[in-house]
Amino acid sequence: MNTAIQLKQEKTLRDLYMYSDRYRGPEAYILAYDNAWQIGKAIAEYGDDLYMRAKAAGMKAVEILLKGYESKEIGLTVKQLETLQDINKKISALPDDEDKFFDWAVKEYKDTVPNFNMKNYGL
Repeated sequence: MNTAIQLKQEKTLRDLYMYSDRYRGPEAYILAYDNAWQIGKAIAEYGDDLYMRAKAAGMKAVEILLKGYESKEIGLTVKQLETLQDINKKISALPDDEDKFFDWAVKEYKDTVPNFNMKNYGL
């Protein structure tokens, strides 16, 4: 990297690293500049709504990974694909309203998370 900086080729080296790694797995694929930018764009569309920003980021990440798999740009194991499909189903089922999500989450997890106490979260 130091040599690349000295030769003013740091961006070229950065891009070579990204292109050489982007197809190695879902983590690298999702962090590739173009894909990370798409996720950032999905987040920005929801302004200050933290819940919808998070939901949009998750939905866009799943969409990108499924497209990458379908176009054979990335390979996924059977388990990775099943997990991704399950995540897609669960994120898609989440409500768009934060209050409805909150009510759902409390009902869903109050009996399954040991020592769950809403007061611990200022709620």
